[in-house]
Amino acid sequence: MELYKYKSPLVRAEVVKRPSATIKSPYVADIRLGDGTLGLCHTPGLGCCGLVEAGRVIYVTASRDAAKTDYTAQMAECTDSEGTYYVGIHPMV
Repeated sequence: MELYKYKSPLVRAEVVKRPSATIKSPYVADIRLGDGTLGLCHTPGLGCCGLVEAGRVIYVTASRDAAKTDYTAQMAECTDSEGTYYVGIHPMV
């Protein structure tokens, strides 16, 4: 059963800084992808109670062509004593 289908693949990234050093909006974060590439990420859910803060792992999708950011935050990766789980952080999904 499929609950939701993203329009582009999810990409794992680490939050470097939110708000971004480039665009000072709390809705934009600096991220680092797995290959070391840095990018700007729209975070429509703001910080999601600490899930989108420096050092946290998030999953992003490519933004549409006209966007000011390269990516949009979709999910956060969380780990506790039970294991690893994923939390949706995009308020429209």
